[in-house]
Amino acid sequence: KYEKPTYPGTGNGLSGDEGEYDVIVIGSGMGGLACGALSAKYGDKVLVLESHIKCGGSAHTFSRMHNGGKYSFEVGPSIFEGLDRPSL
Repeated sequence: KYEKPTYPGTGNGLSGDEGEYDVIVIGSGMGGLACGALSAKYGDKVLVLESHIKCGGSAHTFSRMHNGGKYSFEVGPSIFEGLDRPSL
């Protein structure tokens, strides 16, 4: 079974401030970030939660090294084509 890696301070309960919030946004994709930013702009105390090491949802990229070269990939197309999990 594939287990998603966790990193200190991300997705394992070790980050963030304790307290009460007016708005809690789960997921830091484009919609979540926009919702959190607008809510904060209008005076709400906002907490945005994300389990990944990067915010942005399907709008961010990741890189891999192979044979001495660095290759960057957009996440969105990978998810839409079913490449978000190992093949069997």
